[in-house]
Amino acid sequence: MNETYNVIANYELDTSPPSINNLQQNPPGQQMPPGQSVNIQVTATDSETGVKNVTLSYRTSLDNATWSGWTDSPMDKMALDTYNGTIPGFSSGTFVQYRVTAFDNANNPVTLPATLCFDYCTIPELSSLILGVLLLLIIPALMVLTKRKHSS
Repeated sequence: MNETYNVIANYELDTSPPSINNLQQNPPGQQMPPGQSVNIQVTATDSETGVKNVTLSYRTSLDNATWSGWTDSPMDKMALDTYNGTIPGFSSGTFVQYRVTAFDNANNPVTLPATLCFDYCTIPELSSLILGVLLLLIIPALMVLTKRKHSS
């Protein structure tokens, strides 16, 4: 006895990208001391096929006009939907831009921010020599001003 079965299956194609939320930069701010690494943490979720991977990308510039190529670094999954990545420290005066991209298991990408990049720069440190010279100039000036006030 030969029986024929027809199987009907509904397949939905996942065309929705994952979402990235709760971006935190530590330390916060747009000015970092030279050599300071920066930790980036995000929440990435996808309700359909799940998050496949999250990547932190950064690039640098010394003049805020000519930029290096993007360096991609996979972010580590820490707990549930939390991902963590680190941007290494750079020398004084370096401008840094970064973005985060997540892919779901259907290879749909999303990038945060969508159109621009987050950015910060490393601030120049005053060397002890410069500070010493400034103090040598300021102290005599203060002494002269103090002497003039007492003379009047």
